[in-house]
Amino acid sequence: MNERFTVIVSSPDADGVVAGALLGRSLDGRAETLVYASEHLVDFFGPAAQQKLPRDYDLALCGPGVAHVDWDGRPVRPRLMEALRDFGGRVRWYSARRWDPEDRQAVAHAVGQANLLLAGDAQTLCALVHAEAGGASDPYGESLVRFASGHLSRTEQQAWGADLGLVLTSLKADHEQLGTAVGLLDRKSTRLNSCHIPLARMPSSA
Repeated sequence: MNERFTVIVSSPDADGVVAGALLGRSLDGRAETLVYASEHLVDFFGPAAQQKLPRDYDLALCGPGVAHVDWDGRPVRPRLMEALRDFGGRVRWYSARRWDPEDRQAVAHAVGQANLLLAGDAQTLCALVHAEAGGASDPYGESLVRFASGHLSRTEQQAWGADLGLVLTSLKADHEQLGTAVGLLDRKSTRLNSCHIPLARMPSSA
């Protein structure tokens, strides 16, 4: 496993959030998770965000797509491609979205074809990340994959899945708090109680 520090950028949907938690879990504390919508991903590379991060790190993108314009209609794709090309560390981009062929080719050129990991038609983002992170023997991780794909058992859904879904939905607009929740979810910390997640009923962490 890579020993370098990794910054994980997750999309604010449940699949992206849980995928970020799974990846962070596999990195044993050598990671920080942030949340950005696709339309504002380019802002991550700006000085305001970068000055809060280590000087040297690898980057993992879990879920965002390539936005061509931001919410105000301003073009962002050229700036994003330039930022990816200029980034000094390794970039791995995990996605379960449908990609425009031109976007796929541009990102593969910027980060390397082997570092653009796209889920198949029947695979969720969480399943892709879980498999790539080597989590096949991690029951806790497998339960999170089932949660993100909507395949929890009735018992799991009643015990913790419904509450976790409500938490992630309620925090969706607050990306800072959502990033904090992801960072705590990856290790099932008791501090997750500050985000009102009922950890006493969460599945046991391996």
